[in-house]
Amino acid sequence: MTSHAFSKALGEDELRLPDRVHRGLIASARVQYYLTLLQAAKEHAVDLSEGDLALPAASTIIHGLFAELAVMLHSLRLAADATPELRPALARYALRLARLHADAPSGVADRLSAEAIDALTGDGDGTGDCVRQLTVDLHAELKRALALIPTRSS
Repeated sequence: MTSHAFSKALGEDELRLPDRVHRGLIASARVQYYLTLLQAAKEHAVDLSEGDLALPAASTIIHGLFAELAVMLHSLRLAADATPELRPALARYALRLARLHADAPSGVADRLSAEAIDALTGDGDGTGDCVRQLTVDLHAELKRALALIPTRSS
């Protein structure tokens, strides 16, 4: 049996699912990078600025942050298609992401306030949801998905 025929017999989607979930976990690392970048920019600028902080490519960073969160959610959606136990949480994560995205700063003109960065990273007053917490939660759910993904024995 050729490898192509073997993968067809097992179901290509099932074979690719762990890889797709891993893509979500890799996206999690990129989200953490963006959040660390925002925190570092704030820490370096906080002594020099009142109000908005100059942050080159701020809008690109914000866009990248939410694009990676979308990858994480998509990976979880693919896993939920194969694993019904994951479906209830999926809608909650989608709502959280939509709410955080709607409330996120745009980074227009390469400026962000320290408060906006705190709201994204969870360094603020500790109330409400933040991108960092959503990332942690999605990461944990993706790890759970890997353990739940049905596998076929030969």
